Amino acid sequence: MSRFDFEITGGPSETKIPTTAEVVIYVQYGSETSFGARTITSKLATEGEIDSDINALKKELDEVADAAKCALRERRGQ
Repeated sequence: MSRFDFEITGGPSETKIPTTAEVVIYVQYGSETSFGARTITSKLATEGEIDSDINALKKELDEVADAAKCALRERRGQ
């Protein structure tokens, strides 16, 4: 399951007032620190762990971006 997801709003509708289709990408899940910051990684202790988690995050974001672009094109009728 991805840590990220997207929501699409607006676009062609049955109303006479046109709206613009828009996408918002958000953090779907994560933990919170004791001071309320939302985390998207576990605790990382080595450079290798940092590289591995960041690469996984980038991959997940790329996948969500591709899905969001596809949904946006569909909403716009392209």
